[in-house]
Amino acid sequence: MDISLTGDNFDEAFAAAMAEAESGKRTFIHPFNDPDTIIGQGTVAVEIMEQIRDACSGIDIIVVPVGGGGVVSGISIYVKEKSPHTQVIGVEPAEAAAMKASLKHGAPVTLENISTFVDGAAVKRPGDLTFSIVQNNDVPIQTVPENRLCSTLMDLHSLDGIVCEPAGALSIDA
Repeated sequence: MDISLTGDNFDEAFAAAMAEAESGKRTFIHPFNDPDTIIGQGTVAVEIMEQIRDACSGIDIIVVPVGGGGVVSGISIYVKEKSPHTQVIGVEPAEAAAMKASLKHGAPVTLENISTFVDGAAVKRPGDLTFSIVQNNDVPIQTVPENRLCSTLMDLHSLDGIVCEPAGALSIDA
């Protein structure tokens, strides 16, 4: 099997993957806007709850990085059922805040221009399904300015010895 690295960002890679799937050459599995993918991503909440249950009485807030919305959707579904007192908060880079803009608009929107500095969360449009889940589960979305995120990344490295990708630092920064 050949692996093809195509595009400079998620949206370009997504378009190429869709074209490949539509040509009949490949099967496309959506990285966030698919019920089975969301359920799989929601297992992060299962692990969090199992680990914290042994350490303390409960969890007040879970802060989740948001790109297309799959992880925050999966986590919010599980948490809403198993720990309704726990608040799930999404966090996006300020210059790629498609979910926040979509919630404000009341429907998924496509941003024209986004910064790809936080490439793991740089998506121009959230999924229709993930948007619906985030909206229905009342997940608030916060944004983090990219320049402040740079400081957080430097602090993580210099103070804690942690090398972290920008999307992984969103929750810490928030």
